[in-house]
Amino acid sequence: MNDISYKDDNTSLENLTIAAHSCGTRINRDVTRPSNEDVYLPLKEAKIDWVVTEGAIKQGASNVNSTDMLKDINYRVTTQRIATADIGM
Repeated sequence: MNDISYKDDNTSLENLTIAAHSCGTRINRDVTRPSNEDVYLPLKEAKIDWVVTEGAIKQGASNVNSTDMLKDINYRVTTQRIATADIGM
């Protein structure tokens, strides 16, 4: 058996939080230790939580590849694009 298995943890949420806090522009350069008010974080205002997670791909319609892809370097992997424009709120 291979080592691919279901992962029940908060890895995706933690990665989104890291991404949201990793890029920003300092608004107030007069302070030595900036607070949240001193830094503009554009990803905190974006809908980056709509990023497709590992679980969604493994359990969704895009899970169409054979396990042969793990052993065969020439295996042609089938992929799928997911449009998030109309996933709605």
